[in-house]
Formats: sequence, C-alpha cells, structure tokens
Amino acid sequence: MRTRRGQAMIEYVIVLAMMMVAVAAMTFLVRAARNSSNRTARLVASDSP
Repeated sequence: MRTRRGQAMIEYVIVLAMMMVAVAAMTFLVRAARNSSNRTARLVASDSP
C-alpha cells in the first residue's frame, strides 16, 4: 500500500513539472509572437522606407 501511494505522488510531481514547463514554453512563444507583431506594425506605420 505504501509503495502505491509513493508511486502516485511521484507520478503527480512528474506530470505537474511537465505541465509547468509546457505553460512556460507557451508563455514564451506568445510573448515572442507579440513582440514580433509589434515590431512589424511599427515598421509598417513608420514614414521611412
């Protein structure tokens, strides 16, 4: 019984860590895309070629 509880806890920690990494990666990608689109919009809106 005790090993089952320990195994479940380890699996929970591993899945939680993987989900946190996935959320951090998505946040990074969204920020990068947002910065890129802002730079493009400023370039299009600028007067100089």
